[in-house]
Amino acid sequence: MIAFIDGEVITAEPTLTVILSQEIGFELKISLHTYSELKIGERVRLYTQLVIRENDVHLYGFWNYTEKQLFNSLLTVSGVGGNTALTMLSKLPVSELSTAISQGNVSVLKSIKGIGEKTAARIILELQGKLILPATQTQTTHKQQSIDIISAKSVRLDSILALVNLGFPRNSTEKLVDQVLAKNPQFAVDEVIKSALQNR
Repeated sequence: MIAFIDGEVITAEPTLTVILSQEIGFELKISLHTYSELKIGERVRLYTQLVIRENDVHLYGFWNYTEKQLFNSLLTVSGVGGNTALTMLSKLPVSELSTAISQGNVSVLKSIKGIGEKTAARIILELQGKLILPATQTQTTHKQQSIDIISAKSVRLDSILALVNLGFPRNSTEKLVDQVLAKNPQFAVDEVIKSALQNR
């Protein structure tokens, strides 16, 4: 089991990063929260989780240990896979997601793409009262991506690709991203995706 990886950020995309450690490039699936903290060329430590499901093998990376804890808790729920768990962690901060589960807030969980009423109820039933999180959590501030560095065209394309990877249909995704950017042209990729997830 790989508990964490220390290394240099080689690539950083909304759902994927590559970390160079000991001359090995580790490809990790990540949430928007983790993505917002990464900067190419910087050295970081990401907590990791290897998930093996049938013929799929993926390594997931997390900015902090509480995010990894909640991810693993979500995986114990029948019908919740790695991509669904990442979508949930991308839509809501760890504190808000864990609170929604602890308080039995079905409507909040249902607002997340891929989570229907039955799945939301199952998550609450199986995890309510079982989540082990620190009493207080240090909430990191999402880094603002600069429009001077990332062009509007790149933001649009990266946002579309990330949402498609999360399971959105291509055609409706393009329209949704265009609508978000039309109202908020200054948005960075993570902000576009968060807004798109909220408007689904």
